[in-house]
Amino acid sequence: MAKLTGHYFWRGRKIMTRYFRRNASGLLLYFAYSIARFIGDLLIILIPAFATSSFNSGHMLKETGDLYLSKSFDNAEDKAAYRALAIFSAIVLLSGAAFIGVLVGLELYINFLLNLIILNPDSAMIFKIMVITVFSIIELIAFLYVFGLLQAGSYISRKNTKLGVGDIAFTALNYMKNHGGMIMSLDFCIIFFYAIW
Repeated sequence: MAKLTGHYFWRGRKIMTRYFRRNASGLLLYFAYSIARFIGDLLIILIPAFATSSFNSGHMLKETGDLYLSKSFDNAEDKAAYRALAIFSAIVLLSGAAFIGVLVGLELYINFLLNLIILNPDSAMIFKIMVITVFSIIELIAFLYVFGLLQAGSYISRKNTKLGVGDIAFTALNYMKNHGGMIMSLDFCIIFFYAIW
């Protein structure tokens, strides 16, 4: 699984590096696009437009080795498909945020109880670090799952624009059930790579 994940990660990096070596000016444009995409994803309503752009960009780079960001938004205006993906994305993001919020609240509550029960500050600190570590891992997994589910839903919706919200959700959940580990590992590699970069 790790080898397969690494293969996809480095293959993607290789394609992007090859493109930016030939189009150095495109790097600045892509940087601005990445900021716009981040803001668009936060606004939720723009997720379908950027999902279409990512889907088309990936195909352009894979098939021709070129990337035209202005053309990547082609066919994003289909209202029914746009609405279905926007609703799916909103449900996934809000559910994920609520779940992670509950985990954070539970973590704070357990740490509060540890302060009350364990009088020795050193012993309490050891248990608190253990609790923080366990909850941080669970929260990271939850975040990667939500992110992966959004990616799967976006890909499925862009591949078949006639799908409704329920169809996107059902297919995306099945996709995550079968390939979730690889998607989450790949997302972790990408986040880690860009965090270091």
